[in-house]
Amino acid sequence: MVMFLLSHTILFIFKSIKKLIFPRINLGDFQILYLSNNYLVAYKPYDLLMNSDNPTVETLQTLLSNKCPALANPRLGHQFHFIHRLDFITSGVVCVALTKKAAKEAGNHFSDREVKKFYVALVRGWPSQNFICINEPIGEDKNELLTSKKMCIGSDKNCIKARNAQTRVLVLETGFYQNYPASKVLLSPLTGRRHQLRVHLSYLGHTIIGDFTYSNKKDVEPPRTFLHSLWIRIPSQLEENKIVDVKTEDPFERTSQWKPLKKIHSINDSNSFKLLE
Repeated sequence: MVMFLLSHTILFIFKSIKKLIFPRINLGDFQILYLSNNYLVAYKPYDLLMNSDNPTVETLQTLLSNKCPALANPRLGHQFHFIHRLDFITSGVVCVALTKKAAKEAGNHFSDREVKKFYVALVRGWPSQNFICINEPIGEDKNELLTSKKMCIGSDKNCIKARNAQTRVLVLETGFYQNYPASKVLLSPLTGRRHQLRVHLSYLGHTIIGDFTYSNKKDVEPPRTFLHSLWIRIPSQLEENKIVDVKTEDPFERTSQWKPLKKIHSINDSNSFKLLE
C-alpha cells in the first residue's frame, strides 16, 4: 500500500510539472468541421477528455455545449450522443450524433466495421516492414487496475478480459526525432478496443513518441503524445451525400523536432489509404 501511494504521488507530481512546463495546445484548435441535422464532427485538441461526470472539468462536451448550446440535449447524461471516442491524449476528428436515429445508424455501421478511421502518429524507431497487419487481442492489465486504465496484449500473463483487435500500419516516412530514429506512420484500426493503437504499436516495439503510459513511464519530455485522428468516413442514409467524410491536415508536418529522412508513402496519396482498407 505504501509503495502504491508513493508511486501514485510521484505520478501526480510529474503530471502537474509537465502541465506547467508544456501547456496544452491552445483551445483555439477546437473547431466544428462538419455540421448537419444528423451529425457534428469536431476537432478535439489533445490532452482533453471527451466528457466527465464532474461539471467543473473542461471537456469536449463542455466545449461543444458552449459553442453550440442549441444542439445540447439536457435529457442525455453528457448532452450529446458520443458514438465513438478518442483518448485523452489524442487530437483530431471525432463524430457526434445529434439525434437518436443518427446515433443508432452510426452505431450499426461501427458494429459492422463499415466506418473507416485513419490516424497518423510519430513512433520510436524504424519498423522492419513498411506495411504491417497486427492481429493481437487486447485486454486489461490486472496489475494496473488501481492506478490507471492501462491495457495489454492478450498473451501477456497479466492480461484479463482480452478481446480480438486488428490494426493495419503503413510507414510513411523514416527519420529522426530529437536525433533518435523515428517514423511517421498511417494507422487504420479495424476494431475499436481501448488504447488499441497505442498498445499494438508498443507491442511492435515502436511506441508512440510522448506516450508516457506505454513507454513504461520513460517518455516524459515531448509536449504531447504524437497520435492524431486524421480522417473518418461514416456511411449514412440520412445525409445528402450518403456519407460523413471529414479529413484534417497532418499536424506533425511541421513538428520542430521531427526530421524526415526518407519518404516511403505519401499522406496526400489516396493509394496510401487504400492499402489500409
